[in-house]
Amino acid sequence: MIRCATTIAAVLVTLPAWAGDFVGPAAFKDADSPWMDGRELRIANGLDAIELTQVCTKDGAPWFAGQDAAAAVRAMFAGKTMICADTGDRSYGRPLVTCTVDGQDVAAAIIRAGWGMDWEKYSAGSLREAQAEAKAAGRGIWAGECLEPWVWRKAAWGK
Repeated sequence: MIRCATTIAAVLVTLPAWAGDFVGPAAFKDADSPWMDGRELRIANGLDAIELTQVCTKDGAPWFAGQDAAAAVRAMFAGKTMICADTGDRSYGRPLVTCTVDGQDVAAAIIRAGWGMDWEKYSAGSLREAQAEAKAAGRGIWAGECLEPWVWRKAAWGK
């Protein structure tokens, strides 16, 4: 019995810091909401992505940018293992998490690819450079015109 307890204690001491959080295939409901362990999560850090039902304009025509953003983010991380740390905070019951894939910050990667926006209220400007890079290159949502997701949600849903 003592030997078993010693072995368990040794294993627990050597576990990585993320062992109690979420680790697994990177699956996304939309561009800022991964699914892991059967739970919907919400990426923290100030990433805010266009909503699935949000319509923007591109070349003067309606553009279902939220659907394109979700598809692009799914493709970006397909087949990769994502490590997400629970911040302890919740958004509509979903754990707020910070995530990495191959050592790369997921929020910054999504914004740099142009599929999310830096919500400075929550990022304290840490994603500003990634957004400026995407915007200057006309990547993702910056190829058209979109309301900020937080503005769109308030107008569409009152949230």
